[in-house]
Amino acid sequence: MKSGWAVSILIGGSARSPHLCESDAINLSDPRNPETRQPYHAAMGRLEMDTTKLKRRMQSVRHATEKSVVDLLKRCADKGYKVRRAALVVGSVIDPDSIANPHIRAHALEGRLFRTTLETALQLHGIQCAIFIERDTYAAASKLLGQSHTQNTANARPSRPFCERAMARGSKADSIGCLDNAVALLCEQRTNWIYRDNTPNSETQCDYGSR
Repeated sequence: MKSGWAVSILIGGSARSPHLCESDAINLSDPRNPETRQPYHAAMGRLEMDTTKLKRRMQSVRHATEKSVVDLLKRCADKGYKVRRAALVVGSVIDPDSIANPHIRAHALEGRLFRTTLETALQLHGIQCAIFIERDTYAAASKLLGQSHTQNTANARPSRPFCERAMARGSKADSIGCLDNAVALLCEQRTNWIYRDNTPNSETQCDYGSR
């Protein structure tokens, strides 16, 4: 997950034999209103203190995220997939109130806003969520690939401009790198461990990873 957008990776199959179904870039903010991408930022990087602006921006974030989740689940259902769990890979879960620097606090507030909003939107559809820290998860995924964390993150992570273009034209983010896929698979395995569910279902059961 990033500020205002995320990469979604859908994983199907069994816990012993998972496979990647699709990947895409989704909006967590209103693309018509750039301010909702960093809602806690004011001019010149200052912390936004206007409660009216903040309330309006946060409402836009909720609406955009809920729409993205509904659209994602509909695409999955149309293909015969049923999403039952989600692993959210985030930059940090630090308490914003513990940060003295206003600019850094703004980033922490935004991270918490997008994380909790997406988590709530998924849970409203009966989807269980687990949170993973990006730094730790990428390091573990790099070991699975047999490469260093530095090498992978330098070459495999999708750029913001690419994901923005993908969202703008509604196309699939097919060039998402192998490291992101490894992260998704790793989180899927760990989420299976957290949420044990052996209930049979005629539909293909899938886990959704967002980073």
